[in-house]
Amino acid sequence: MAYGVLKLILFPAIWISGITYLLYGFWQELVLGRGWLEWVASVHVAAAYAILMFIIIHGYLLTTGHSFIDHVKSMITGWDEVDLSPEEEAYLLKDEPGRIR
Repeated sequence: MAYGVLKLILFPAIWISGITYLLYGFWQELVLGRGWLEWVASVHVAAAYAILMFIIIHGYLLTTGHSFIDHVKSMITGWDEVDLSPEEEAYLLKDEPGRIR
């Protein structure tokens, strides 16, 4: 869900607001002017801070639990070893055998 928000909301917000902010000289007389510039700048800065927080949190999460290499490897391959209780393992073997190796 976090990646969906990043790709569908934050990345478009940073690009659209950045390009709009960059081209302010062309549209300043067409619309309300300064009121819109403050709104565009606020959206751009908020999206930038949200993306920065996303990066910092991911950097922190890479240092928790297993080793750095194990976390990066599981991100690239999509597989991770998980310790299961006997009950969890029995459930997966019985009801979802395709999800356990």
